[in-house]
Amino acid sequence: MAANNVTSFDYTNRLGIKKMPPGYLLIGLDSGHFLFERESDEEESAIHWNHWAVWRWAWQDYNDQQRSS
Repeated sequence: MAANNVTSFDYTNRLGIKKMPPGYLLIGLDSGHFLFERESDEEESAIHWNHWAVWRWAWQDYNDQQRSS
């Protein structure tokens, strides 16, 4: 994570029956916002207050990555 003054928490396994795509982490920031991180290249998404929006972005990114491979 780029900013050293931000506390983050791994929310990847806190989505109930929903799951993050393989190789993606759901990161919760101490501000109450969320982002996803691709483990393969450590790319991060934009930050959003709604973890379900970030979850959808992660799946969209995963599907896009699969199509381009």
